[in-house]
Amino acid sequence: YNGTEEEKKKKAERDNALLFKMLKDRPNDPYLLFQIGQSYNMLHDDQNACYYYGKGLEQDVEPNAEYVQMMVVGYGYALLHLERYEEALQFQNIYDEFDNTPEFVVLMGLIYLRTGNLVNAMAEFLKATTFPTARTEGSNSFIPYYNMGCVNEVLGDLSTAATLYKKCGNFPPALEGLRRLEGQ
Repeated sequence: YNGTEEEKKKKAERDNALLFKMLKDRPNDPYLLFQIGQSYNMLHDDQNACYYYGKGLEQDVEPNAEYVQMMVVGYGYALLHLERYEEALQFQNIYDEFDNTPEFVVLMGLIYLRTGNLVNAMAEFLKATTFPTARTEGSNSFIPYYNMGCVNEVLGDLSTAATLYKKCGNFPPALEGLRRLEGQ
């Protein structure tokens, strides 16, 4: 979706109206449920996004389908936004089915980070950097490096934090991290 926030909101609302009509005929269609979740995600309505992503994942889905992988990641981020960390931690149970993308691996790193498991968080962020390609820009580079930098900064290893932030290139949060470190 491109355009202003208002244009995106109108498009998402229009899409949902059409999707809900289709859902009446196919109430258990995981792709329709995914698309509704995506529309709610565009509207920044994490509660409804979670609901529809969850309903989609209750169906018989193929884990390797791109939309299923996107639905899992979207669901995880919506749970994090809602601070439903323990629920998000249950993604450990599907790890072996979805750990083949940097997007999911970064998500798991963030889930571990939010639940205080820094060792596993760092391992996931490091693993994300080993993927040669990513569907979402930065999922295998500046996003995990930035998060590893933040962890090192919080732990007081400022030299390693700076090195990791520098690996992020022009990623604005990492540049801000470097400015913060220079001020110390």
